[in-house]
Amino acid sequence: MMIFNGVDTKDLIDITKITGRGPATQEIIRKSVPGMDGSLYVKKNRPERPINVEFDLVGLSLEDMRQKVDDLNVILNTDGPVPIVFNDEPNKTYYGSLNGQPSWDEFLFIGSGAINIICLDPYKYGFEENITLGNYPILNGGTAETNPIITATFTATASEYKIDHSNGKFVRVIYNFVVGDVLTIDLTKRKVTINNNLQMTAYDWHSVPFSLISGENTLTVTPENIATTEIKFAPRWL
Repeated sequence: MMIFNGVDTKDLIDITKITGRGPATQEIIRKSVPGMDGSLYVKKNRPERPINVEFDLVGLSLEDMRQKVDDLNVILNTDGPVPIVFNDEPNKTYYGSLNGQPSWDEFLFIGSGAINIICLDPYKYGFEENITLGNYPILNGGTAETNPIITATFTATASEYKIDHSNGKFVRVIYNFVVGDVLTIDLTKRKVTINNNLQMTAYDWHSVPFSLISGENTLTVTPENIATTEIKFAPRWL
């Protein structure tokens, strides 16, 4: 079973094989140095993830098969990446879109084919979590780092808001906050809004933005007791 962009395809196709969900791919960026054996490590990179779905499509007649092909084409026709869920991973979501020419063969009113899906984002995601920050760690149950959205609702006046990760990284916003102000820090888009208005001039560019690592994450806010902080994130897997 494949749920593509919210549409269950089980009434159209019978999936026979899926590839592209095995061990994660990693590219090593390296640099050669004249006069030195081997090369130097620069960084790692995770390329896009191709997923190939092989399937059978059975119609009650030739006309029914043609109609089912048309229906499948409508489902696969998207303007960009969409959520994709497979029945053996019901709690994880890939984001991809159809790429290239599908293979296709038919005999009478039975068709067999394969579609190639490209996930520009190579990770798979779990359900979004929204946790109120307190005297306990934030648990990221995925196997990869993920970027949170931080929302602080001020219960006291303050001239700054700083949130620290136990790994030494932090984000700081300098602003004359009053009671009721809502600060949102999106660590994926690197965007700061106050009361839904973009306020990048308030962002302290000495900040060292952090991600939530796999496992426990200890976050602290200073000054203390100035705001209620919500941490929103989606765990992700390699």
